[in-house]
Amino acid sequence: MEFIFWLLFVFSAITHLVFWYIYSKNYRFATLIFDLLPYYPYLVIINSLVSLTSIIYLLMDYNFIFWMFILPGIIFPNIYLFQSFQSWKNDYKLSRLKKFWIHLVKNPDVELIAMKDWVIKPVKKPNKAIIIVRHDVDISLKRAMKMIELEAELQIPAIYFLRNNAEKFTFSEVIEVFKSQSSIYFDVGFHYETLAKTKGKIDPAIPLFKEEVEEFKKHFPITLVAGHGEKYVSQKLVRDNYLDLTEYNLKSAYRIGHDLYISEAGGKHHFIVDKKSVTFWDKLAILDDLPKGSVVQILIHADWWF
Repeated sequence: MEFIFWLLFVFSAITHLVFWYIYSKNYRFATLIFDLLPYYPYLVIINSLVSLTSIIYLLMDYNFIFWMFILPGIIFPNIYLFQSFQSWKNDYKLSRLKKFWIHLVKNPDVELIAMKDWVIKPVKKPNKAIIIVRHDVDISLKRAMKMIELEAELQIPAIYFLRNNAEKFTFSEVIEVFKSQSSIYFDVGFHYETLAKTKGKIDPAIPLFKEEVEEFKKHFPITLVAGHGEKYVSQKLVRDNYLDLTEYNLKSAYRIGHDLYISEAGGKHHFIVDKKSVTFWDKLAILDDLPKGSVVQILIHADWWF
């Protein structure tokens, strides 16, 4: 019996370290790690109970003074970890995002415009701030569909940049799922990751980009592209002028002439304001006091939201 409790203790200790590592890295990418985000607070509780049960059994003969030190050393870190995961989960609640969208839609000093319409006619409005909503679809088509439904309900125009080589869905699935949508409130763009496929080599990336764009255009009338932020940063093909998008009748989402760019990419620690780390929600608070005539692009990874 004692051997079993030692195994439970070692297992819970390793699990605890894994939880700390996941939280410290703030993982949000196309892995099971992020898919489990809604369940981490409950997993922390279960792990805490396993840890407490095993250590009480193994150390039940120790005196009271010892327990005064050992129990707080187990309980308080787990309470902190539970609260941290709960806060992280709340940051990605679709219901919370819905409240924000409603707040934005009701703001008389703001006008939401589709990115393709802004690119065609980039005229600032002296009495309003213009908001352009963009989504990158990296992980889950199912969660992206929920975002489309939400935006259709609130009549929010948005553009969805789609990968054609994702870890969890194929391009055939992208075609099937997005062509089945009837909402008039979304457009489609190409979320290219050409350099990842050529292992960072520029020369083969250029004809591959052309080939993939031509294939994409067979199914979606795209006019906008955005580089996926993988290891090789495909965006630099356009950023460093290796590609001239005008040759393909395309424009980069990063070059649409916005004044402010807000994204939840990078998790809690991405944006630095006055040398302090701020959350995505802190950054969105800027929208309550935008100067009229400004243009803001908001990037939200639709499939990160539960």
